[in-house]
Amino acid sequence: METFDTIAKACASNDIPLYDEFFQSYMNYVEKMFEKDHPQVHEYKQLERNIFRIQQFTSDLTRQLDFEKRTRSTILRFLGFTNELISVNYNENLISSRRTILDYLQSIGSKLTGTFLRQAPGDESLFDHTLDALLSEGYQELPVVLLNSVLENQMFYSTERIVQAKAYLLPNQDEHQLFESVEDILQQDSSGVDASKVYLKLIHIFVTSGRVSPNGVFVTELTTKFNNEGIETPLEAYKICIDAAIKNNDMATSSTIFEQSINSYVQWWDGTGPKVLRTLNDLIILACKNMNDIEDLFLFFSKIKQQMTDRPINIYAITELSRRMLQVEYVGDCIEMLKRELPSIKKDDNIKIEVSQPYAAAYRQLFDLLHEFAISYTNEETFETNWVLYGELHKFFHVPYESYFPAIKFFSERGRLNASLIIFRQIRNLYETHGNHNNLPPSKEMYVYLFEEFGDKLYQEGVEEIHEYLKTDVSLPRQDLELQNSLLQAYSNLQEVGKTRDLFLAMNPMKKIEGKSTINEETVQIMLKTFTYSNLNHVKLFWNNLSRFGILPNDAIFRQYLIAYVYHGFPEEATSLTEEMDDYGLEVTEDTVVSLYNFCLSSEDQDKIEEWAHAHYKELWQSAVDKKLLTRSNNYLPESSLLLENVTAAVSK
Repeated sequence: METFDTIAKACASNDIPLYDEFFQSYMNYVEKMFEKDHPQVHEYKQLERNIFRIQQFTSDLTRQLDFEKRTRSTILRFLGFTNELISVNYNENLISSRRTILDYLQSIGSKLTGTFLRQAPGDESLFDHTLDALLSEGYQELPVVLLNSVLENQMFYSTERIVQAKAYLLPNQDEHQLFESVEDILQQDSSGVDASKVYLKLIHIFVTSGRVSPNGVFVTELTTKFNNEGIETPLEAYKICIDAAIKNNDMATSSTIFEQSINSYVQWWDGTGPKVLRTLNDLIILACKNMNDIEDLFLFFSKIKQQMTDRPINIYAITELSRRMLQVEYVGDCIEMLKRELPSIKKDDNIKIEVSQPYAAAYRQLFDLLHEFAISYTNEETFETNWVLYGELHKFFHVPYESYFPAIKFFSERGRLNASLIIFRQIRNLYETHGNHNNLPPSKEMYVYLFEEFGDKLYQEGVEEIHEYLKTDVSLPRQDLELQNSLLQAYSNLQEVGKTRDLFLAMNPMKKIEGKSTINEETVQIMLKTFTYSNLNHVKLFWNNLSRFGILPNDAIFRQYLIAYVYHGFPEEATSLTEEMDDYGLEVTEDTVVSLYNFCLSSEDQDKIEEWAHAHYKELWQSAVDKKLLTRSNNYLPESSLLLENVTAAVSK
């Protein structure tokens, strides 16, 4: 496949046509590959044999198929090849490519008929595939042209084909009259006819074209006639009728025909090739979309599975079953179904089911469905169900990198901090073990988010472990200020004063790189908060050295400085310092008043702030009261963090 892919891409980029020999060689290669063994339902190890990958490449090749320069025999064979691939596995892109080929064939009309006359005697495979594709896609004119050609050149075609052509070219009439007309043809051309073959050809052409109902009068009477003549209804006939009913989204007819086949002791498992399996899978999908009662759906699914022996259902059926199970929150049943129907893959295997490549779009749909449920289901307080389902995804799939961060956020926001840490470890381990474009290192955004979350929620183990990872992570710039501030913030929240100070000093706060300071206003605010946890003298010393860092106080910094005073029980000094705000072009705001009040550790100190505010900032105080922004102290610790960018906004959340 790689060779064909390389040649096709090179020709496309250099505007070189692909010749008949290329298409013929490609088709020969694929057909020989599956000559002895059918494709695996979920082939993830040998991508050469992955049916989705083959379908994708075949669809891409259609765009390089020059209809005017390629021989018609090549075009017809390529159509048949495409039709075969569709018959074993649904693929929207390939169906679109098939229509492109059929549109061309429709445009040349009768010019096509001579190609079929040059087939090897007794080989009508090109005709079969062309007719099937035309009927499946609803083309009406060209089938009539081809069948008229059969009658005009009868010596080149089988008797069964001639009977089929005569029957289909009958004028439209009700199904009973149509049966009687077909019966007359059968009586006239009975000599040398293989009854089983002609029965199937008649069922196929009338049912697939939509001229008769798959379970109507014509099919019933024709089947009865042949049954009476000793011809048992073959599996293929039931398959044709069920396929037609499924195409019409007719659940009642599909299930009825399937039940008839079971009651007639048709052994589906004897024909569990890819084409038959596709019909059974499509029937499961139809049931998922049309059966309202989940228990009835399970019973019907079990009945179909019995006919599939040990073959797993395909990805489309798995996805629809999963969708229905998750809708009713049968998460455990869904997981068991995944274990039963998807390949058994060891947890540590590097080779897993691909979901990020274009050909793997169907598997990506299943992954997205399960992943979205895992990070959105909220009907369980512990979120253990979410975590179990999320873990299962890693057993089966190459998890897309872009899906990690939403999961980290979900579990962290629900208090499952260890889960977020485990996900982070997984990203790191995959990168260290198999680093490439599919296994990227943790992003800066992940580090920043987790430092903030773990620090805010006092998850010391998480902060320390991620910090250790950061020390050896060469993918991130060393002097990223946002990242460094998030790390400072995390240790500050943990009240690790010494650690925070060491990290601050390691940032070279008095050094400039390319004319820019290595710290900013947020860094200063974090350090003021950190030293507040220690003692007021450290705060004052740091404040007096701000000019050495090239940082002037802004509103947030000054407010943090005031918080340190009220926190340590000096409300009068804090209110006195507000008079210095004007020196920096700042003024007392509602946020200032609220911060001074809320971060007092004692109610007595709060009373002093209230008295000051009433005397000097009565409107700001009343506004804070009206908005219910003020929190009475419990004489122990403030309820909020010492670090607030905007107190009004934070309290009102």
